[in-house]
Amino acid sequence: MSEDQPNVDDLLADAYAYAYGMDPDSEAYQNSLNSIVKLEAIKDTSLQTQAAIKRQETQDRAWWRPSGDGMLGAAASVLGILVIVNAERLYPVASKALGMATRIRL
Repeated sequence: MSEDQPNVDDLLADAYAYAYGMDPDSEAYQNSLNSIVKLEAIKDTSLQTQAAIKRQETQDRAWWRPSGDGMLGAAASVLGILVIVNAERLYPVASKALGMATRIRL
């Protein structure tokens, strides 16, 4: 915020300073206490909102990170595909004949 606009902490400090010298039995003192209670509630709500925003930002940053298990599964899949492609390249006749060998019955 800019310096021209007071924040909740400044307003609370002013309210406490204003209520400090008053007579506790006066109506103005009760009004200032009500204002202090309202300012404290605003401050608590503001702090809770800021904490919720911070949690949400943390979750937003972390949601796209893959887990270790996911990475291991993906690496195993890619490795299996590479092994099959390499075997097809090295032994083309054997891989084609393997399907026929299982169908032959004597």
